[in-house]
Amino acid sequence: MTNPTDSATARELLDAAGTGDQSGSRISESGRRTNVVFSTVLGLVIALFLLGVVYVYPTDDLVPIILVTVGYAIGILASVLIFNRVRRSASLGWQRRYVTGLSISMSLFFIGVALTFLVTITTPLFWVPFAVLVTVPLIVSAVIGNRR
Repeated sequence: MTNPTDSATARELLDAAGTGDQSGSRISESGRRTNVVFSTVLGLVIALFLLGVVYVYPTDDLVPIILVTVGYAIGILASVLIFNRVRRSASLGWQRRYVTGLSISMSLFFIGVALTFLVTITTPLFWVPFAVLVTVPLIVSAVIGNRR
């Protein structure tokens, strides 16, 4: 009868543990990368919709308004569905960071929409940087989680 603690058995157990650790690290890294890509894409969809609200909605031309709105809905839906299909893991605290980043980004979005009613600024020198600013909280929420 062989002793389960002999050196060959112990080596096999250590190798199996090492393989599991490497697999876990790969899955974790894949999850972090997926979070960053998802947050960036979602932020860009929101930013592009803000630019659509600024430049297309005031035209009162129904077809472009519908296209911008449908494009936004498809962008949000596609990014969320793809993220949920691709994601293999979620890092610790991801949901809290994501909700915080999304809340701040959407608050900035709504401030931008309110500004369209309050001011007559239509220059891209203002709106493009503001739209980029809308994406920052979402991206930062994902990147911060990758530094742990």
